[in-house]
Amino acid sequence: MYPIKRFITKFYTIALIIIATLIVLIKFTPIDDDNYLYEYNKKIALLQHTDSPRIIFIGGSNLAFGLKSKIIEESLKHHVVNFGLHAGIGIRYLLEDALEYINKSDIVIVAAEYSNFFNGGYGNGETLTDLMLATNFRKMSLFNVQQWIEIIKKSAWFMCNSYYMSLKNQVKKKMGRPLYDYSQYNYIASGFNENGDEASHYKYKGEKIYESNERETRKVNEEFITWLDDILKKYEGKGARVYMMPPVCTQAVFKTVYNENIAVALKKINRPYLAEPSKIALPNKYNFDGGYHVDKEGAILNTNHILNALSFLLDQKKGST
Repeated sequence: MYPIKRFITKFYTIALIIIATLIVLIKFTPIDDDNYLYEYNKKIALLQHTDSPRIIFIGGSNLAFGLKSKIIEESLKHHVVNFGLHAGIGIRYLLEDALEYINKSDIVIVAAEYSNFFNGGYGNGETLTDLMLATNFRKMSLFNVQQWIEIIKKSAWFMCNSYYMSLKNQVKKKMGRPLYDYSQYNYIASGFNENGDEASHYKYKGEKIYESNERETRKVNEEFITWLDDILKKYEGKGARVYMMPPVCTQAVFKTVYNENIAVALKKINRPYLAEPSKIALPNKYNFDGGYHVDKEGAILNTNHILNALSFLLDQKKGST
């Protein structure tokens, strides 16, 4: 047994040294402060400093591209925080991180991409590695072993790419050239407005999207549903009101990524969507790129769908006057 114990001890020691070395190297890796995921820092600041009463939208990039916060602010007389950025972060990290900043009077709308219900809401290694670089390893204790493995697997590529991009940008600056080609859309943090909406894409033409014969047939991850119910109860325990809303997407993508197992699972924990998912899906002509991102007209239409779903707030406001 002794040789086996010694082997295990050496194995874990080497593993810890490798992990610690990677963390140190990644921590000092240069990153452009206009990196798209750098926006996460600004969204945390919005949660920290936006005054009540407020409505907080939590989800992925469907919210970043599909919400016109000012329309909701003007209609419902609540400050709006758009805490949507990237589905690859995973809804688990987003909800667990945001919980700290929830206030008693908050209204929280969760509009997570449908993939979270099938993959457990953990996000992906590529996005999480980029996020850790952009946020200086913010709340890395929230990650489980599986997420850390994915981050470690992606870290070497990200370090190399970050150093390459940093050198490339320095050369551009010395040559007096712009860092980005502004004739086309760029995924950058400066594209977001004061509410956390990605607004720079409004001036660009969207891409055509095609129908697919693929269909989502997986069962909903039951552990994820239990976790979701538990975390939302913590939000309610802080005095917030919490509602589930379908994510905005085009009809082509909706047919591919959604199935009724999601609605059934949400009803079992008494958290049904405020609107019928099929009615929230937008015509394909509003696609910007990827199917989950819609153009300016699509964002306005989706925002009006959300307002209709939240019309009870207007009724409550009238009843209190």
